[in-house]
Amino acid sequence: MNEKNVLVAAPDRALYFSPVRPVTGWRLIPSPTLTIGLSGRFLMHLADGRVESCNSCLLNAGVPHRLDANGESVVVVFLEPDAQEALHLRTLFQQDGGIVFDPAHRVGARSPMDRYLYSFDFRSLLKVWSAQTKPIDPRIARSLRHLRGSQMWPVRRGEAAAAAYLSESRFNHLFQAQMGISFRRFRLWTQFRAALKATIFGGSLSTSPLHYGFADAAHFSRTYREILGVTPSATLRNTTFISMHDEDAAWQSPRSTYPRILIASERDETAQQAAFDALGPIAA
Repeated sequence: MNEKNVLVAAPDRALYFSPVRPVTGWRLIPSPTLTIGLSGRFLMHLADGRVESCNSCLLNAGVPHRLDANGESVVVVFLEPDAQEALHLRTLFQQDGGIVFDPAHRVGARSPMDRYLYSFDFRSLLKVWSAQTKPIDPRIARSLRHLRGSQMWPVRRGEAAAAAYLSESRFNHLFQAQMGISFRRFRLWTQFRAALKATIFGGSLSTSPLHYGFADAAHFSRTYREILGVTPSATLRNTTFISMHDEDAAWQSPRSTYPRILIASERDETAQQAAFDALGPIAA
């Protein structure tokens, strides 16, 4: 099994693995997540007081929880709420209250789990799947494009509502209904992802977040703990980062604070496989 932290990022999804068996604080992630125990069962603490022991867990965006790896290795996959796979999962979440326990196939000997995880192949990872999709309202889709494409942070609510051709009050209601979380929290998630990527690509924790709407480094660190339940230093130290963003393919700078960055264009399967081969297995 890989002995370094692994972070794989694509435009609308990401994967994080750490060989350190994490116990997080309470967190509220503004995206659907799939957590898989690679070596055994882990504990998921929920806001209603339940503590569930499971091999895998699907959580909808905005479900408060605390992860206790229970001494096991785990991997967490994040999906943007409007990613194609997330649209399939919306039906499952509506049936099960935003939480699905043990939805994934068990990790076994000679498991193809690495291949499924690296390629974000949810249909092969999961035992449960909905053939139905619930598309995002096109007005909210327009606001998402505006938010993600902005060069000025933070994006004001009125700007996003105008992009959707809605009043602010109607926009708030529709955004919450469509995305499962408030616009404020999703905006923070978008800022967080952009600042994290800038930090990894040669920036620093003290300066990069300032360009993405954070007041200072302490504000970013608090947000990091609120979303992921751990500190930035705990997850970024000794991390191998694989970017599957097409716009990163020409990146050459050696300035990154972190030890290893691998680039694999989203459309270049050969480059992706080479990066994963260099990285080594995480589920073995």
